[in-house]
Amino acid sequence: MKPTILFLAIMSSAVVSAQTTVDFNREAYIMAAGSNTLAVDSLSLASGLEELKSSNNLQDPEIELGYLWGEKPAGNKWNVSVSQGFDWPGAYSARAKGIKAAQEVIGLTRRAGMLSRMLEVKLAMIDVVYSGKNMMLTRQMTDSIAAMCAVARKAVENGEITRLDMNMMEIVRIGMEEELRTAVADFDDKVAALTILNNGHDCSALIERLTDYPDEMILPLEAYHRQIIENDPSIQAGRMQVNVDEKMGKAQQMMSYPGFSIGYAFDNEGDERWHGVTFGLTLPIFSNRHMKAKSRLTAMQSRLKAETALNEAKVMMDNDRRKALDLYGNYTKYDKVINGDDNIALLRKAYRGGQMTCIEYLTEVKFFLEARRTFLQTEYLYHLALARLNRYSMTF
Repeated sequence: MKPTILFLAIMSSAVVSAQTTVDFNREAYIMAAGSNTLAVDSLSLASGLEELKSSNNLQDPEIELGYLWGEKPAGNKWNVSVSQGFDWPGAYSARAKGIKAAQEVIGLTRRAGMLSRMLEVKLAMIDVVYSGKNMMLTRQMTDSIAAMCAVARKAVENGEITRLDMNMMEIVRIGMEEELRTAVADFDDKVAALTILNNGHDCSALIERLTDYPDEMILPLEAYHRQIIENDPSIQAGRMQVNVDEKMGKAQQMMSYPGFSIGYAFDNEGDERWHGVTFGLTLPIFSNRHMKAKSRLTAMQSRLKAETALNEAKVMMDNDRRKALDLYGNYTKYDKVINGDDNIALLRKAYRGGQMTCIEYLTEVKFFLEARRTFLQTEYLYHLALARLNRYSMTF
């Protein structure tokens, strides 16, 4: 069965079994954990770490061979030497500390990517719920208008209503059928988007259970600020990057100290042989110029970026919470009016009882349909905002 048909079969039930309740956070984790996109990002981070580790390798050994042809009566001679160069000893340990800190940054970056993907999946599931609700509403209205048209045809035959009234109902019915096709296509698009997030694997079993939104609530502002500091991996990664830059800056500073090389040399000239050790110094007078200042500026830049990211996250969280509260207020107002009584059934009863004309009936039906859609959209936007607010509660 197509996802659309499956969903309609579930949604048409008056009572949804408790077994169909979806743990949105758990489903988001399962889907995100198997994401090929995250796997690619993780491999890229691992590659970057290996490249960083390679910066702390020893220099490659150098082997030199020489052969000189002497002019008669001098003979030929040859020599060979092997040497190994070293940075200042403290530079290796300093870089190792920086690399260890960088590993923590990469781990936090992975967590940030996982959290972002989980939120993306959760929002996609909420999209499916909203699209399904809108599709179900449109189907109910289409069926209701179709039923009224059937009654109206008999009324025309009995001379109870005019052909003009009948034509108006038919026009509305055709329009509702077109709206239903659009709603079904939108639902299929939302299912496709969720399927893409699932690496293209079929997720019909999950779609069947996505009949309502997750049960969440708006927390106090202080709780969200605390969650940003304690649970936002990207914020933590930015702060840890400052530590990485400072440690790498110390390693770079030690590159201003002399490097050295130790080697072994052997010379052969006729019947004479020489061999011994060599020692060399590298004086970084020119190559390391301005590098200390660069390291200091890089650390300052990372610190400012971390502070800016934290401040921006708090401001955005404050704004999102205000929007969520406004949406919740509108949502509850609509809920009391729209879900209190079956307005369409009341209208149908009034029309059949002759208390309103065909035009009045169709006008009122359209009014309540649009009101219901506005309610569904407000409910949808509220739960989107709520999912973003509570993203740090998606533990993994």
